[in-house]
Amino acid sequence: IAWPIIYIPTLYPFLLMGTGWVCMKQMSFVQGYVQRMSGKTKGLPWQLLIAVTMFIALLIDVLVEGMIMMRLGWYAEAGPAITNAGEYYQLPWRNALLAAAVFTGLGSLLYFRDDNGNTFFERGVERFARNSGKSLVLRFLAILAAMQIIMFFCYHIPAAIHEKHFPSHWPESISSKSYFNEHQCGFDTPRPTP
Repeated sequence: IAWPIIYIPTLYPFLLMGTGWVCMKQMSFVQGYVQRMSGKTKGLPWQLLIAVTMFIALLIDVLVEGMIMMRLGWYAEAGPAITNAGEYYQLPWRNALLAAAVFTGLGSLLYFRDDNGNTFFERGVERFARNSGKSLVLRFLAILAAMQIIMFFCYHIPAAIHEKHFPSHWPESISSKSYFNEHQCGFDTPRPTP
């Protein structure tokens, strides 16, 4: 799909980091709630906290992506759907689970910090840059690298492996609309949509 030029530069910073921030706040809320209810200083184990966050992130993705963005026709996805199967606005379960993994990874990046407030990727930056300008640039690059690593291992690699072993097929409501396939295949072209 040919996306508008402002789509990706605005979507990724606001949606990914915004949802990562929401997941980080949710992690903080859940830990505080468990500590208050149990009367202990220790909250949930980190594995359970990540599992709870993954579930909340899945619900957020189904709501935002499946019920809003895809219904608006911003893009379309193929594969077995978690919502609206067979429609152009269907949300494949693979996409929803992997997006939730990315959101959880970003939330975890922001939540788990050391005593100095550094994320895992920022640790040690102060040893290399005493100047605040250099430190700021190194911190930005560290967070940017962390985001790329999270996207790569939580979304791109699992999606590629899944698509290789379980190829998806476009429903008729997608392949029959030229603006979803850019006349590369399907209706009114000599090539069928895979």
